Amino acid sequence: MATIDVDPSILPAIFVDLDGTILNDDGQVDEKSALLLSELAAMEVRVVVATARSPQGALEVIEGLAFDPICVTLNGALVIDTRNDEIVYESILPINNYQRIVSTVEEASLGGSYLALQHRNSFITEAGFMDNCNFVIPHTIGEVRNYSESASKLILRTDNYDSSELHHIFGERLSSHSYMSTSGDEWLDFSPTNVSKATGAHQVANYYGFSVSSCVAIGNDLNDVDLLRSVGFGFAVANARSRILDDPSILKLTSDNNSIPLLEVIKRCSSLN
Repeated sequence: MATIDVDPSILPAIFVDLDGTILNDDGQVDEKSALLLSELAAMEVRVVVATARSPQGALEVIEGLAFDPICVTLNGALVIDTRNDEIVYESILPINNYQRIVSTVEEASLGGSYLALQHRNSFITEAGFMDNCNFVIPHTIGEVRNYSESASKLILRTDNYDSSELHHIFGERLSSHSYMSTSGDEWLDFSPTNVSKATGAHQVANYYGFSVSSCVAIGNDLNDVDLLRSVGFGFAVANARSRILDDPSILKLTSDNNSIPLLEVIKRCSSLN
């Protein structure tokens, strides 16, 4: 690994998405990236996870690595200190909004459609939601449509539509009832209104006492857009969704998630500053 020199007073934090960004195609942080994380931590530059995953889902891949202990999870609805499982910030999807989303999905007649909800580390799905899924997520089967407890976000998956198509279908109908984003080709996420990874980043910045505008971020999907736009420099990995790569406000990396994008970001920031 090349020697790096980063001033934490200029760059206090780097916000990173996990899947498709800092994790390679095997779902791992490779050895060179892990070494780079340790070098940045030694320089007091925080590398903060910003993910759609639950806290436990994030910990499965970052535990033992030099990520910052404060994590932005569930698309910004939950910011948590993983050292002691202490909640720094939390936003809940109001039950009336939740019910409106469910009824709108039912009225849309999408064919085979399946809902799941996440709240903190709970992941409850309808039967069929995980069918033919490429990866395993610990979950329980439950009555998602009749759920009346707290939820951090609601997730829709169908047999006939991908996540971008679903975003188009529900964009106007539900924009006043939720913040919609995609975190993969199959999932449409419904989060609390006006809550995104950018919200979580602002909470982290307030917690530590620095400005989000002095930070950078790396992402690859629609749930990263607000975050990438809110920081000083927002970068999309080379394998990002085309809508991200076409956004003129977001800088493009030549590195994909298998090519140490974090190192390219640091080098690019040095030249931009």
